[in-house]
Amino acid sequence: VGLIIQHPFFLENLQAAESIELSRPRLPLSLYVEQINSQLFFRWEFDHSQISMEKIKEIHREFFNLANELSLKSKNILIFNPETKQQTNLLKTENISPELRQIWSKYTGLEKVESLHFFEAGANSIKALLMLKEIEKRMQVRISAADFFRQPTLNFLSQALVKTENNNLVWKLKDGNSKEELWLLPPIMGFGFIFNSLNLPQNLRTYSFSYPAAMGLGNCENIEGIARMLLKERMSMAELPEEITLLGYSMGALTAFEMAKWLEDNNVKVKKLIVLDKTAQPEFGRVLQKVDLKGELTDIAQQIAVDNSDFHRIINYLSAHESMIEAYQQMGFIHCPIEVFYCEKGFPHSDFLKWQRFSTKEIKIRSINNCSHYEIPRIWNELNFEF
Repeated sequence: VGLIIQHPFFLENLQAAESIELSRPRLPLSLYVEQINSQLFFRWEFDHSQISMEKIKEIHREFFNLANELSLKSKNILIFNPETKQQTNLLKTENISPELRQIWSKYTGLEKVESLHFFEAGANSIKALLMLKEIEKRMQVRISAADFFRQPTLNFLSQALVKTENNNLVWKLKDGNSKEELWLLPPIMGFGFIFNSLNLPQNLRTYSFSYPAAMGLGNCENIEGIARMLLKERMSMAELPEEITLLGYSMGALTAFEMAKWLEDNNVKVKKLIVLDKTAQPEFGRVLQKVDLKGELTDIAQQIAVDNSDFHRIINYLSAHESMIEAYQQMGFIHCPIEVFYCEKGFPHSDFLKWQRFSTKEIKIRSINNCSHYEIPRIWNELNFEF
């Protein structure tokens, strides 16, 4: 999710709201501006039990006049215009399988297929990713999340039978120079789309990664296994470039470090490793200061979960990955600079200095003021990353 513009007129709770800034209030109506494959998508998410479709369309028409002014300034703007009732009725539903209908109803929260448009039904992007993974598991059909966001309809899902360029583990966020790429690794919650709000360099082809267990692909036993699996997925899409910059947020920094080692061993130049608020692992036999993230991780699970059983599955996944980090023994070194950003509210500065042991090049360390670990996406475009 990129920029979130919240409508000010409604202040009651919205179930399963997406969360980038965890402290923000949940609203029954939000306008989301998302960047997918270098295009911007405008769409509404709302609680259908509190707001009617006609009200949404009325609000959208008012907003559309303002959006037109924006679109005149950029040819890359794509305005999301909710389907009209007439358009929805034109869709044929008799050919949609009962199993797909069941999955659709599970994630839209509607027992009957009252809406053939995913976001009109009040669902959100996190539920969309979980739904696509369940479709892949139960129906053996892999559907690109980017393609679904362009056509978030039940009719589109029923016709989607082929794997496209993007998959649910690796997303191409931006096209660019084929000789140089930027790879983005997420924190412990594991979803690569968290980087949609990051200002990306114009000249770099950019990929974001999601963790296998977060997408329901089975768990890896260690950090090294995750790195190997993500590398394999990326190489299945296209040849590797000549040079790669890696950015790892929290646990993603350890995964990025393992990927950087493999890339250098296989003659791919790693330009830089950027670390967002993750200490290097301590020497064997020593432990880092314990930071309790249980409350924040529980909040994340509550907002992602579809139901109670899904909540417990996510909590187990997060706990397993915390244990994976504790068990990880960081070894070897890389031959590229490392730039570390750390939150002053978390681990002490000395723990981040330990990254010096793992590179033959220079280490830069910068502090982030007035921001906690999971609030970093709120301010990361102010950090002026040098990709």
